[in-house]
Amino acid sequence: MSVDTKKKLYECLVKRPAIMSKNEFVYTAGYTGYDFFDLSKLTLSPKTSGDIVKMYVDLLEEAKREGLDFNKLAFIERTIGPMTIASQLSSEENLEIVVIRTKVPCSCKLCETKLRVKGGIEPPLFKVDKVVIVTDVVTSGGTVLDAINIIKKAGAKVVAAIAILDRQTKVKDKTGKERIEKQGAKLFAYYTRDELLTLGFAMPSKEDLGQRDFLLELSKAIYLSEEETGLFRSLFDSIAEEVLRNKKDAEANEKNKRVIRNMLTSILINTRVSVLQAAELMETKEK
Repeated sequence: MSVDTKKKLYECLVKRPAIMSKNEFVYTAGYTGYDFFDLSKLTLSPKTSGDIVKMYVDLLEEAKREGLDFNKLAFIERTIGPMTIASQLSSEENLEIVVIRTKVPCSCKLCETKLRVKGGIEPPLFKVDKVVIVTDVVTSGGTVLDAINIIKKAGAKVVAAIAILDRQTKVKDKTGKERIEKQGAKLFAYYTRDELLTLGFAMPSKEDLGQRDFLLELSKAIYLSEEETGLFRSLFDSIAEEVLRNKKDAEANEKNKRVIRNMLTSILINTRVSVLQAAELMETKEK
């Protein structure tokens, strides 16, 4: 995707914050994390809903460039984000939509007596149909896999899934993308968690801090020059060396310096996003 296209979501997230990263969340898939992406905050606002539709259109265009052929879009009922823009996207792409009701794990009395709908498609699908599943977020890929199974039982074929965010969560060493693509459906995501992390919209884990180079990734994301990147690296390394000198149980090696450098970079980019969002909020209030 082009740089201009990528900027759309960045601008949306600045205008109308859709990611909460203060407390631990339990995602629909049952896994915990510290970054909750609420697409409804973007789709329910006239300021940003149009841009979200364009993002999905871009993902569908990417699928077409990959040589995929499809005639219907499937929306998963319980994901309010994409459901709110279903009609807009259908009109834009001139494609019929279907709604998938997936099985929701639950121990309530309704489920025990089998009164809860376990899975369904409305309107029905047929063997000639080739479907793209539209969702807001892919975590472990479980919800999309449930939808794929329901569609397959109807005799239709799922050729792809499109999502605004791929959280890249691993289950038994496989990401949601890998699990989905193992079923023969290609996943196209507008952003990955790694990209949002680099831009300051997500919180790093201990693994992120120890294994990645945030400064290098940030320089690519916001196009820092080699000189600017070098200046930041030199400054952060000096601070890291000073911190490690004062810690009796920490060696001043490259691994430990990288962790501190990453922490400083993370603080910098999160502060940058907060300042941009605060400025946007003030401008909105003044209007």
